Amino acid sequence: MKTLRIAVAATFALTAAPALAEGSLHLYNWGDYINPEILDRFSKEFGVDVSLDTYSSNEEMLATIHSGATGYDIIFPSVHIQDIVFSLEILEKTEINQHSDFKNIDPDSLFAKTDPNGEYCLPYAWGVT
Repeated sequence: MKTLRIAVAATFALTAAPALAEGSLHLYNWGDYINPEILDRFSKEFGVDVSLDTYSSNEEMLATIHSGATGYDIIFPSVHIQDIVFSLEILEKTEINQHSDFKNIDPDSLFAKTDPNGEYCLPYAWGVT
């Protein structure tokens, strides 16, 4: 079964080095969550072509992924969807918690029940509605 790298949102500096992206980086994120200018700057700085597909709800993203959509390097779901995707066994272990900069992540921000140590995903942003 194909596995995915899903980041409960990931920071580019920790997960998207050009060697890992192999010349291109395919993102799947909420609409309007990343300024296109940031993607352009990242692309120029690291020599990586960045593409971005967007979704409007966690359910839309999950349906797309679960129906067989592949090719995304990083996906930015809400934390409760991370637990669902983990249970579907389509989440790829990234071991992002082994990166030296992971020490800057507040352990209290690791909310996923299925990934309490940050082996699969990296907190990116939080907020309230």
